Amino acid sequence: MGETKLYTVMFEGDAISTTVTSSGDAVKRWLDEVLYVHRRRLHKLVVGLDVEWRPALGPWYNPTALLQLCVGRRCLVFQLLHADYVPDALAEFLDDPRCWISWLDPPPSGADGGLSAQIEGGGSTQWIFAEGESGATALVSLASPSTAKRPSSTVCLTCLRQHRRRVGDNTRFRFVGVGVQDDAVRLNNDLHLAVSNTVDLAELAADEMGRPDLRSAGLKALASVVMGATVDKPERVRKGRWDAYELSDQQIKYACIDAFVSFEVGRKLLSGDC
Repeated sequence: MGETKLYTVMFEGDAISTTVTSSGDAVKRWLDEVLYVHRRRLHKLVVGLDVEWRPALGPWYNPTALLQLCVGRRCLVFQLLHADYVPDALAEFLDDPRCWISWLDPPPSGADGGLSAQIEGGGSTQWIFAEGESGATALVSLASPSTAKRPSSTVCLTCLRQHRRRVGDNTRFRFVGVGVQDDAVRLNNDLHLAVSNTVDLAELAADEMGRPDLRSAGLKALASVVMGATVDKPERVRKGRWDAYELSDQQIKYACIDAFVSFEVGRKLLSGDC
């Protein structure tokens, strides 16, 4: 049975509700809350993402110890090495695939006229299409290309009379951070958790602000430039025992602020609010 503790971390006047847990059930509850609170803007959800691991002394590899996620002023610090289990809900949240709808002709047996359709991707999202008052129905198979073995379900949707239509220009979620692609590789290698849509904040800042010098910037520098904020990153905390069962208050603050600042920098850059 995993353990869960709740904290309020203060940063530059913001109170960040922080869940520190080794419980898969607590992770599911956190994800459910985030998805519900942001249900009207899931198509453009920005998620700050960071990971921590115990620094290796020598050639040894230390696995990822913490996963930090932040949306708004809600932060999750998941103690992966001490987790009772890693919920499927987390894998589905991180690997939010693009959705395509391919129209096939002729329709399958039993379809009420029109064209048939197969959706690739889409996760658990239910897509509804309309064609005036007299749309033809078709059987639609839901499956994710990144999890091809996942059992598919069949639903009935109104079928548009088009040959092919792309659903959604972008993935719903964008996972932002400095060096976030490297973090995604770690999560995939250590835990088989795929992260479908990463946005590196240094690259984003350089492009959006017209400052090529920011391509090599760290999170501390980006926070100063984009937010006008000061991030304290003590060396003794950064190089601490992230694999410890009991994290210190300083570690929790460090882990939370890294994810929160990643979220805020990403949100400002992606919305043009900087």
